[in-house]
Amino acid sequence: MSETTIPKAITFSINLDKIDKTEIIQGEKGRYLKLRLSNTPTSQYGYDYLCAQQVSKESRAAGKDGEILGNGNAWDVTEGRPNTTKQQEGQPAAQPSSSTDDLPF
Repeated sequence: MSETTIPKAITFSINLDKIDKTEIIQGEKGRYLKLRLSNTPTSQYGYDYLCAQQVSKESRAAGKDGEILGNGNAWDVTEGRPNTTKQQEGQPAAQPSSSTDDLPF
């Protein structure tokens, strides 16, 4: 397995209007939105990453894809550190929030 470098920072912008509010998760300490950053080294627009909303397992099984919300760039790649951690198992899935009317966006 080759060693990769984790950038010191990744900045990205998302379009809040594209968020599927039914996928917002209610946790013990607040509401959460799962996002997925995918490396896009061949982006024709010069972005290093694509940011998409991650959807629940049930939504994926129903054929629903996560909406592309925005793009981002890596900063200080040479200042980063080697990726020596293994991917951790995900936390138990929380249930989507039934009320999202009071969101600030």
